Amino acid sequence: MAVSQSVISEIIFKFQLLKTQVDEMGEDLAKLKTKFALFSDTIDSVMGDFKKFDEEQTLLSGRVSDHTDRLEKIEEKVLGTA
Repeated sequence: MAVSQSVISEIIFKFQLLKTQVDEMGEDLAKLKTKFALFSDTIDSVMGDFKKFDEEQTLLSGRVSDHTDRLEKIEEKVLGTA
């Protein structure tokens, strides 16, 4: 059974079209990878800032507690009440 030249040409054309589509998908994936890397870097930076903020809040909370204790002692001595 012989295959006609037009059928072969049609198959070649479809393979070329498929190759083009696969190449375009590869380019799209490369762009997506780049955007994801940028997003990941941004999230890492934001999370680092949140961690610093949390550490600062913890430190300040301890200082406020110390100051509150000192003020209560002073109030007891000066006013006789807490």
